[in-house]
Amino acid sequence: NTEDVVMYSLDEHLITSNGTNVTFASENPYIASVNETTGKVTGMHIGETYINVVADQGSAKVKITIKAKYHTITDPYLDWNANQDEIENKCGLADEINDGNLYYFYGNENYGDKHIGTVYSFKNDRLQNVMVFINNEYFDETALHLAERFQYIGYEDGMYVYMDAMKEEDVKTIISLFKTSGRWIVMYIPHK
Repeated sequence: NTEDVVMYSLDEHLITSNGTNVTFASENPYIASVNETTGKVTGMHIGETYINVVADQGSAKVKITIKAKYHTITDPYLDWNANQDEIENKCGLADEINDGNLYYFYGNENYGDKHIGTVYSFKNDRLQNVMVFINNEYFDETALHLAERFQYIGYEDGMYVYMDAMKEEDVKTIISLFKTSGRWIVMYIPHK
C-alpha cells in the first residue's frame, strides 16, 4: 500500500506488502523510524520523509508526514547567520529594540496567554540566541510541543534539553527549557 500516511509524533502505522524478502528503510529516521522487517513506522518529529520498501518483486516509496498536535508557542526563526534586518524581514518589525536585541510581544502572563514573547539576541551582528517566554501554567504543553519538533536529550542542571538532530555531529541547535524569575523560558542556541 503506497498511500500517503499522515500521523502525529509517537503514533504508529504498519506498512504492508505482499512481496517476498521485503525490507523497509526510512530516508530520515529523525522524522519517522521504521522496523526494517515488519514495516511498523513510528512518528518521531514533525516533517516529511519516505519509507523505501524493497522486495523481490520491486520497490516502492510511502510518504510519511508527521504533523503537529501542539501549537503552544510560535516557533522562532532560527538562522544562526542572520542579522537583525533578516530577522525583521522574516518575523516582522520588532515591538521593541533594546541593546541590539529584538523583542516581540505576543501575550500577557496576567491573562493566561501561553506564549508571552520572544527575544532575538545578537553578537557581532549575527543571531546568538533566541529566548521564548512561556506562561507558567503551560510547562507540560510546551515540553510536548518541543518533543514533537526536537530530540529530547535529558534533564541536567535544572534544564530540560533537546537537540535538532539525532546524532551530535548533525546538531545545529540546542534547545533548553528552564524556569527563571518565576516564568518558563525556552532558549535556542547554536551548536558549535
